[in-house]
Amino acid sequence: MHYERGRLAGVIDFGLTHLDSRPYELAIARTYRAPEAIDAYREELARLGWALSELEEAAIVPLYRSFRVGMTAWVMEDGRRTGDCDLAMIERQLARTGTPPP
Repeated sequence: MHYERGRLAGVIDFGLTHLDSRPYELAIARTYRAPEAIDAYREELARLGWALSELEEAAIVPLYRSFRVGMTAWVMEDGRRTGDCDLAMIERQLARTGTPPP
């Protein structure tokens, strides 16, 4: 979302937009770039009386890893289809899963 002088000016990139579970939403929210977002989200949910359950908390990391593996598969499929494989993107995605490179 883009704001200008405190007002919504534009919205972009709806490619992954869909209703899903709270842990999945945290997993795909690019929180690796801003880990404090997870804590802020948890605090706000608790303040509203809708805290994450233990199961939801436990699901965040595995969901994040599976999201990254899925992104890797998408890049590989695109490379297979176009003949132009983006190895750097594959390595970045796998690095974020904690999976060691081949």
